[in-house]
Amino acid sequence: MLMEEGITGEPTLNGERLRPVNQVEPTSCLGRIFNKVAEISPEYPRPGNTEASVPPEDADPSSSDSDNSLGRRVKLSARKSRHSKNSSRLPTLKPREPDAYHGRPDVHEFHKFVDECSNYVRGYSLTEERYVSTISSFLNGKAYKYYTMMVSMDAASWSLEKFDSSILQSNSSTFSCLLTFDSFVCANVHPCIPS
Repeated sequence: MLMEEGITGEPTLNGERLRPVNQVEPTSCLGRIFNKVAEISPEYPRPGNTEASVPPEDADPSSSDSDNSLGRRVKLSARKSRHSKNSSRLPTLKPREPDAYHGRPDVHEFHKFVDECSNYVRGYSLTEERYVSTISSFLNGKAYKYYTMMVSMDAASWSLEKFDSSILQSNSSTFSCLLTFDSFVCANVHPCIPS
């Protein structure tokens, strides 16, 4: 295959831009959902993971052991109180399980699946390594076959964005025509409701 130089200076495969996933308009329904998935990829900081770390205790060598013990207990109590206030603000509702995706070339079904999966992995605060293997529980039919043949051996190394893109690519022959039409309809006739 011929190689060409990409915008970032990295070599890209000739025709990479012709893949259906690279032809999705960023402002269309699918473009927005792929952008949302990209936000939770490991390259981006995830909201909610900014928990403040508590510095270790600095022992004052000039004070007595009983003073240190009492001071530590007071600081520990204050820290526990502060932690319980912060944790009480966390939402207690978890997202529902995504509806099963069968691999049919239906843009709306695919969009719903990707959106529900994104909410699911965020809501349960899964580690990135567990995203794809967890989501595989919600695959059936052609989509599950693709997962077992192409992804399952090394699922921990797949990002959710890469996985969603590859499922889209696996349906490229039938999906590409639908992508163009549905992207047009979604963007021009009845805009999708932003999430």
